[in-house]
Amino acid sequence: VLEPLVVGERCSVPCKVSLVPGIVVPPDTAFGPLSSSYEIGDGSTTHGPDEGFDGNARYCRQRFPEPAWYLKLPGYLVLVVVWLVEQVPVLIVLRLIVIFPWYMKEISTYVDVLRWFLTPERIGYYVALRVLRTTALPLLRVAMCIVVKRVLVGKFTEGPRERNQWYKFKHWLMARLLPGEKLQEAAHLVGAHYEGVSVILRC
Repeated sequence: VLEPLVVGERCSVPCKVSLVPGIVVPPDTAFGPLSSSYEIGDGSTTHGPDEGFDGNARYCRQRFPEPAWYLKLPGYLVLVVVWLVEQVPVLIVLRLIVIFPWYMKEISTYVDVLRWFLTPERIGYYVALRVLRTTALPLLRVAMCIVVKRVLVGKFTEGPRERNQWYKFKHWLMARLLPGEKLQEAAHLVGAHYEGVSVILRC
């Protein structure tokens, strides 16, 4: 179990690939999805530095090509807009906290700061912020991602990925709009069963 594991240069090891201790992975080895080191040498792993994105290496997420910079710039703008819309419920609650009568216009001492935060009427708003971040924000983000996908990205087609800049941009943007952890937050609300998540993914 404690024997060293040696991985050669330019190897491609996707997620969920099992490598056992004590083996040596030859250079330029590319494992397929859900494979293991036991498949080395049986023809299921591709070799050769020139295979590039045509062999098993195309399934390694870290080697997915990114779009050009001139597509990334509007992509980052879309990400900022989605984040701002996602924070609207929180900003509304914060605005309500500020405009209510207990707001202190002049805070000059640490005691004033404590009074500002510990006013009993604020507790309900603090609870509301926590509830919104746990419930409304994940669903709102999913809704915004669906809007962006319908309006800008479009439908994904099955089969190998195309290599033009637009398809690279589509995959790059969606991977950042709704990463796995964000989808998992929404799945906790709609139910982790296949139906709810399937509806989201098919939108």
